Amino acid sequence: NSIVWFEWNRATKAWVNKGRAFNKSFWRGYSANSYKDTVRFVSTTYESYNGTDSVYWAYMNAGSSTWTSGAFKTSINNGVHDAPYSGLVYIENSKRLVLFYTMTQYNVADSVDIYMKYWRPEIGDWSDSVKVSIGKKSNVFDIPQTIPSSHGDVAYVSYPMDSTIGGTTYHYAMVAKVAFQSSGDTIPPGKVNDLGATPGGAIGQLHLSWTAPGDD
Repeated sequence: NSIVWFEWNRATKAWVNKGRAFNKSFWRGYSANSYKDTVRFVSTTYESYNGTDSVYWAYMNAGSSTWTSGAFKTSINNGVHDAPYSGLVYIENSKRLVLFYTMTQYNVADSVDIYMKYWRPEIGDWSDSVKVSIGKKSNVFDIPQTIPSSHGDVAYVSYPMDSTIGGTTYHYAMVAKVAFQSSGDTIPPGKVNDLGATPGGAIGQLHLSWTAPGDD
């Protein structure tokens, strides 16, 4: 078995086989999306009943005929049969690709939690993981494939969770909003157009003058 990417050709009105993203079978969590309209991404998960769960991912650049793939470990099952889950969200506002996935925490707590990473094109890999769910036993989730630009640089994930209060366990439906913030001012100062220099009062001295530009 394998996961194969097909693209719809509007001119020929037919599906085009873009090749196998993975040449092995997986458990569940198949999802796909495009990144900046030039890169095709596929993610899936592998569940090992008495071993390590993993998230597998692959991408193909526009014009390429081959897939680049990778993986990272998530859970240590220790005999608990709870298959992992994954999904991809594309944010139009920032052209950011976000990966959500579940992580079984039965070795340290009676819980399944949801984590998030986003794609970092400058290093060709995912960011560090961040937990986004609360409560416990959030073993599945639902996500939109695309976030419209009007929402800003955010992603959403809905999921079930349990919480025990006063000895009673309650079941909830939750929605998490993940908001990304810029790392700082990335716009350089405006150009200086009137730099001037006059002799100073001593040998080797100069007096410089200019008008401060905008965005300084």
